[in-house]
Amino acid sequence: MSRPKLPAQVYKVILGSNVINNCRNIVRWNGKEQIFRFRDGKDMKLLVDCAVKDSDNHTIIQIASNKIVHIDNSIVSYEYLENGIIVKDKISAATYLEFLRLGEREVKINGIFHVNGVKIEATDEGLDINGLKFGNCVFDNCGGLIDLGFSGINRPKSK
Repeated sequence: MSRPKLPAQVYKVILGSNVINNCRNIVRWNGKEQIFRFRDGKDMKLLVDCAVKDSDNHTIIQIASNKIVHIDNSIVSYEYLENGIIVKDKISAATYLEFLRLGEREVKINGIFHVNGVKIEATDEGLDINGLKFGNCVFDNCGGLIDLGFSGINRPKSK
């Protein structure tokens, strides 16, 4: 007899000022490239995997299960918090990544991310994808991954 399939963990994700309800734990670009992956670890600690790149597509910091596996110390500094991590530019103090657990199934993501030459900036004011700006939007019952693209936040196609 086969084991029953466990329900997928769903989260409320605040991306900039936009709220995405009932989504999975992956943020990707244009249906292809994974930007973030997060999941619950032991004692409900949020585990994060990501690679933050600059505008030239060089990795400035890479995180795997909350551990720094690569960092360009000449560019960025980081701080672990009880509920997440913040990565900042050493000179301008711009936030490259702010990843916070706000509740049991709620996370907040802010920062400046470059994916294949496209700048994505998430702040408390909104989300800017290469000049397309929107904020304070609520996306309900997404059910799947968060897929960012040139038109904003897309609902992934079901297979």
